[in-house]
Amino acid sequence: MTAPHPADALAALLAEQLPELERLSEAQTSWRPAADIWSGKEILGHLIDSSANNHARFVGGALAAGGNYAGYSQEGWVMVGGYQHRPWRELLELWVAYQRQLIHLLRGVPAPAWRHEFTVRGERLTLHDLACGYVDHTHRHLTQLRERCAEAPAGTPPDLGAAAASWNPLVPELTVQDFGRSLDFYTRVLGFSVREQRSQPDFACLDLHGAQVMLEAWHPEGWNTGGWNIAELRPPLGRGVNLRIEVRALDGVRERLRAAGVTLYRDLQEEWYSVAGGQQQGVLELLVQDPDGYLLRLSEPLGSRPGA
Repeated sequence: MTAPHPADALAALLAEQLPELERLSEAQTSWRPAADIWSGKEILGHLIDSSANNHARFVGGALAAGGNYAGYSQEGWVMVGGYQHRPWRELLELWVAYQRQLIHLLRGVPAPAWRHEFTVRGERLTLHDLACGYVDHTHRHLTQLRERCAEAPAGTPPDLGAAAASWNPLVPELTVQDFGRSLDFYTRVLGFSVREQRSQPDFACLDLHGAQVMLEAWHPEGWNTGGWNIAELRPPLGRGVNLRIEVRALDGVRERLRAAGVTLYRDLQEEWYSVAGGQQQGVLELLVQDPDGYLLRLSEPLGSRPGA
């Protein structure tokens, strides 16, 4: 099997790891097992430093072969960076933004440049070797970070975040025909986490960065029996409605959808919508139907710009 493009591998890693990283609390990420061992914050700080140093190497290696790139003092960079004293959420946002930029950069590297050779810390590498090594290095340290936080003493619970601490004023509930299949699709493929779950009938409340949806298995106490289903359920369900869900690292979600064999209703497309003040808000979005046919509009914000 052909190895994924380094940009795709990094995007998939970001999509896989981000939900777990967002659940970590300030207390968990600040904990050190000893004074001379990095906390979770400092491990992520090291990954930010790695992003900065490899950014320069990626650019230099794409422009020309034959460069010579020295190493850097990892401990020194982490100490001077003062990551231990920064809020976890701010560090995470910075690291995520940097990965998105690197993904964008790597996708734009011309094909011949991947074979450029240069020296990094005395080792001869191609640009492709370096990019793949960066992804592997990032994965190893994210595993270390999560293991470090799992070792934190009792009393440092995962942080569901303010958005997940209460119900949103509006939460759609979807009746599904195969609860297990739908729950797998929303959690494993799309990245939602389960906030609440019960049985008889099967039910779950899911959360993704504050976007909430409820799933409930179809049961006989429905249509024509005084229940909540107002008509017979015929696929595709949810006709006339689409659910807009804001996601992060949409490229990674797209890769998981493709790996799961899901056919997209509409592939990635950039859209700009007019808003107040003569501005436009941009989103990168794709449309996909869930296992019952409900249409989901997955959107990643692109920021704003002056209106045309």
